[in-house]
Amino acid sequence: MSDESTFSTYAEIPALPVPRLEDTVRRYLESVAPLLEPAAYAETEAAAQELLAEGGQGRRLHAALEAKAANADNWLAEWWDDVAYLGAPDPVLINSSWGIWCDPRQPTDDPAARAAEVTARTVDYHISIVNETLPPDRAGKAQAPQDMSFFKRMFGVNRTPGAVKDSLAVYGPDVSRHVVAISGGRVFTLQVLDDDGRCMSVAELTRAFQSLIDAAEAEVAPEPRVAALTSERRPVWALERARLQADPANAATLEAIETALFGVYFTGESYDTFNAMARGGVHGRAGDRWMDKAFAYVVDARGRVSHHGEHSAFDALQPIAAFDYACDKAQRGVFRAEPAEQKLRDDRPTPQRRNWALSAESRAAIDAAVARFDAQVADFDLEILAFDGFGKNLIKTFKTGPDPFVQMAYQLAYHRLHGRFPKTYESAATRGFRLGRTETIRPVTRESTAFIEAMLDPNSAPADRIAKGRAAFETHGRLGAEATAAQGCDRHLLGLKLIAAALGEEPPKVLTEEIFTRGWELTTAQIPVKSMMQNTFGPVMPSGYGIGYVIRGDDLSCSVVAHTSHPDTSAKRFAAAIRAALEDLRTLFASEAA
Repeated sequence: MSDESTFSTYAEIPALPVPRLEDTVRRYLESVAPLLEPAAYAETEAAAQELLAEGGQGRRLHAALEAKAANADNWLAEWWDDVAYLGAPDPVLINSSWGIWCDPRQPTDDPAARAAEVTARTVDYHISIVNETLPPDRAGKAQAPQDMSFFKRMFGVNRTPGAVKDSLAVYGPDVSRHVVAISGGRVFTLQVLDDDGRCMSVAELTRAFQSLIDAAEAEVAPEPRVAALTSERRPVWALERARLQADPANAATLEAIETALFGVYFTGESYDTFNAMARGGVHGRAGDRWMDKAFAYVVDARGRVSHHGEHSAFDALQPIAAFDYACDKAQRGVFRAEPAEQKLRDDRPTPQRRNWALSAESRAAIDAAVARFDAQVADFDLEILAFDGFGKNLIKTFKTGPDPFVQMAYQLAYHRLHGRFPKTYESAATRGFRLGRTETIRPVTRESTAFIEAMLDPNSAPADRIAKGRAAFETHGRLGAEATAAQGCDRHLLGLKLIAAALGEEPPKVLTEEIFTRGWELTTAQIPVKSMMQNTFGPVMPSGYGIGYVIRGDDLSCSVVAHTSHPDTSAKRFAAAIRAALEDLRTLFASEAA
């Protein structure tokens, strides 16, 4: 424990810097050089160099950005929510939702008991944030303080749909004292905090969750799957939400859902495989998830628990911290089985069934939403690679960090499948700065492509491959450190584009080229999870892949997602190619040690 209160280190944390324009231009050109033919690169180089012209647009925009930064804790923060998330009209399903899930092979209990345990401990975590007793995070050898601001918008948060753009509603502890539970598509709310701010006991929660599961199962009439509307395109859902809200009964139900601390969703299904567990966390069945909630727990029929999240309010590190707090850190994916408090209060809260008054128009909209939900899920091509050949312990003996090693495996696998290098995104946290979220690591470099080409060349000597591999690892490590220090190129270039729009100007030419506007063909994110198994999210473009990964001591796992509808991609083939690439890299670098 720490004597520091949760948010006490904010004053120690520096504001988000604006990188030097010369550095951004250099970094950007280095990142696109391996992806372009010489003629195309020459055009991009000329356009990028225009940013540096004295008295030119690039210098003016950069100066305006620096002026904005001089008066802000984070010059990007007021733009980021809208640009990255809230301004997108696409459904949050798959596009902005994720799942983090446990190992289905681990022992489990009944759903009500497991839901009660994780709910109680998560509410305890919430209380520690409200009371500011949660120790602030520090990182690195210097124990630099990390920004804790986004923990303030983790509980009692809802993404509200809008006709033009969405908004985030953050409800305080005086309003959010309950959770929303969905079982069989039926919505219940349950007060979990009493008037003194104390959480219900595990025994009381178990009794309450079991009663709502029983009540849902006892209802014979099918329940309209209203929650499916939250997976619609955002303007469509905004229209349908307004239609619902016009009825007082629906308005009360919506308010109860949207002000809840978080969700607890009972599926009635058993997720017995890695793929099923991943799908359960990300999407489930139509009407089983209220997609607007910032996060929720998904509990299967055998008590396995996954985390379902919506990305706009925060990045993965905040809910992972809460999830790890609720888990037994000694055993991956097994929740604590401490004896539940047996005392049941006479005035203990009971689940409250929430009902809907649906017009014919709303019922038709729900049917359409269910059909579109099923179509999106059918296009969700997923394969989990549970790789037990080795993990970070062996990789470190090769004198490199685990992340560069695994990222090279992705590049090798992609090139073997598609015959080229992908525009690749890797997430890096920038919590060392006020209101910091992420910066981009661009893993495809001149050094990495030289290494992959050597791996693909049957005439390349092992010593040459190893030397080029080490150069690639070193470059990747440097880029990762720069991104964490807010010295990447992507956020700066985005800032130049946004400040141009704010000034009523067209963006610089380099920001309109195809290589800049092209989507990320490979989107990757590693999470430092201790208790859970894997993170899963979708690709960001039709021809892309989304790869969540976790590197543990002696194994690693990758969640590979593509679109079934795209003729050139396959999650299963890519996962198999990654496995082969990992084995090939191990063989290469183990030969050096031998």
